[in-house]
Amino acid sequence: MRSKRQLGVFSLLIFLGLVLLILSINGLSKPLQSTGVQPSRPLVYVFSKAGNSLKSFFSYFSSVNSVNRKNAALSEQLRKLQQENVALQQYKLENEKLREELAFRQKTSLNLVSATVLGKDPTGFSQSLVLNIGKSSGIKVGAAVLSEGFLIGKIVSVDTFTSKVLLVTDPQSTIDAQISSTGDNGIVRGSYGSGMIIENLSQSALVNNNDRVMTAGLSAEIPRGLLIGNVGQLQSQKSDLLQRATVISGVDLKNLEFVSVIKE
Repeated sequence: MRSKRQLGVFSLLIFLGLVLLILSINGLSKPLQSTGVQPSRPLVYVFSKAGNSLKSFFSYFSSVNSVNRKNAALSEQLRKLQQENVALQQYKLENEKLREELAFRQKTSLNLVSATVLGKDPTGFSQSLVLNIGKSSGIKVGAAVLSEGFLIGKIVSVDTFTSKVLLVTDPQSTIDAQISSTGDNGIVRGSYGSGMIIENLSQSALVNNNDRVMTAGLSAEIPRGLLIGNVGQLQSQKSDLLQRATVISGVDLKNLEFVSVIKE
């Protein structure tokens, strides 16, 4: 009987302690103290300490969650700013290329049609581009294609609204050309290893580094005097019957976006 009574008292104390603990956590123990409800001070002290510890524990995890949410929000803002910065740089580059193309068009008397590059040859068998203009714009096979005043290829096939350009760097491309400073004629061919090569130059021709290479105008489709590039490195020997040298284009043929097609 006595043990049951002790168990009941102990249970009551545990219950009162839990009540005080909950009130302490929620800051509601002060009203009880003001009304004169004063349980055993050691018990209140113990449970009050436990309550404060729990409050600190939950406050810590709450602050950690808050910091994590703020970090996630800042990371998302940084990602968006980086994307906007990349887009702005791309727009700036496109505007610069377009301005250069328009500047050339204003200085030339050629009848030009503007075009945007839609893509490259998906098969990879040829160095070619697909343009967003075709028969509906008066484009014909054989027409010369320019970028910033440099010849970059010629039209090899035409559909109603698109056309295909074979670049001057393709091994199947051949252009009648001449050295502008001497008038010596040769042929510019595409080359996988060197980009372009001018060959069939006579051994007596004076060929120097950075000499301009122009179109010779021997074909009806490509007019005379179009700039192809500049002489790079001489590849022939004095004992060779004919001279050959690399030709470097003045534009980046791998990153063309806007071009002009000569229209008859």
